Amino acid sequence: MTGYGEELGSFRGRRVNLHVEARPSFNDVEEFSVSLFFDTEQGRGEEVVRIDSADHHGGFRIHIHRLYRRDEAVEEFDGDIWTAVDYLKENWRRFARSFLS
Repeated sequence: MTGYGEELGSFRGRRVNLHVEARPSFNDVEEFSVSLFFDTEQGRGEEVVRIDSADHHGGFRIHIHRLYRRDEAVEEFDGDIWTAVDYLKENWRRFARSFLS
């Protein structure tokens, strides 16, 4: 597994970060996870939304978890790891707002 993270900005005084993982590597992606999370005072991340390819939900190969909607099923996501990265980078403020509402 290989991965990286980056800070995207701040929302309501909380830092928002992106974390990306690929298995076995970014050059040969078989599985991936792309997530947004808030830094917490305890130093752990509080996950907001995740797009991944884990085989565990409704048969969708790639799906999105909106973790502020825990009672809703995951939805299929049309794209690959880099589409997921772009999508979360473009929409991080909207997800942060929804999570904190």
